[in-house]
Amino acid sequence: MYHMKKESLVPTVLVVYDREPYEALSDPSIRVTFDKSLRSAPKPDLTQLFSEDLKPVMENHFILEVKYDREYPEWMRLIVHQLGLKQQAASKYCMSIDNHPYLLRMKNWQWILSGKRPLSDV
Repeated sequence: MYHMKKESLVPTVLVVYDREPYEALSDPSIRVTFDKSLRSAPKPDLTQLFSEDLKPVMENHFILEVKYDREYPEWMRLIVHQLGLKQQAASKYCMSIDNHPYLLRMKNWQWILSGKRPLSDV
């Protein structure tokens, strides 16, 4: 909020998801998270921060993130291989922007700056 006011920043999209975090018992530098129920809202205001009326992104899917400080754990490599998982970049912000295609149209950038929502948003 401080930076929004100080630098006159305007939010473009609200990104909300539920995260299930796990930490390896034997090595806390290894973390696994499941980000699910990804949802978004265009040009959010403060009243939408806790709204449940957001547009779903990737319904019935989740993002698995494996985080490690040292080296990729061998046990995780075996699980990933056995399940046939593939490494892929997954930007929750970009997916949320794509969830509202009118945000990407040049003429609609004016409404972001002006605060007036375009008719195509209805």
